[in-house]
Amino acid sequence: MNNRYLVLTAFALLPIVLVSAADKAALKAELMQAEREFAADVAKGDISASFLKFMAPDGFAPGDFALSRAELAAKPAPPPPPAGFKLEWEPLYADASDDGTLGYTWGYFKITAPPKDGKGDPRISLGMTLTIWKRQSDGSWKWVFDGGPQVNGKKMPEFLKRSDLPNKPSLLP
Repeated sequence: MNNRYLVLTAFALLPIVLVSAADKAALKAELMQAEREFAADVAKGDISASFLKFMAPDGFAPGDFALSRAELAAKPAPPPPPAGFKLEWEPLYADASDDGTLGYTWGYFKITAPPKDGKGDPRISLGMTLTIWKRQSDGSWKWVFDGGPQVNGKKMPEFLKRSDLPNKPSLLP
């Protein structure tokens, strides 16, 4: 009798588990989309404004040691990047908390900068990204931490060619 009860309970709970898995997949897709929209906004040109636009009020900007969006906004804006400068990135993976309030993405970035002497090929730097996202009261996702290290330039392209990455990179140099 106990086994029959356990089996019936398991079957009764199966739709809840499946809905939760579908919800989790939807949350991951939302985070990937938020990261892609953030990157697309940066590509439009005003990097500082884009970072502020996608930052949560209680976010931490490690590069600027700013403990909030208001503190970051109060800092003098950096000068515009030189002609030929391009910051691009894309997420390769996302995950979210079961309650849908926090999530993260990781991926990679590519910085293209003009040659130092104005001659030759552009300089390309690669690195990893990590963004921690927080669901806002309006349902949108805003980052509370965004950062990532530049890494060994020789190993990064090798890593990005791995066949077991969750998504395929498209910004390879």
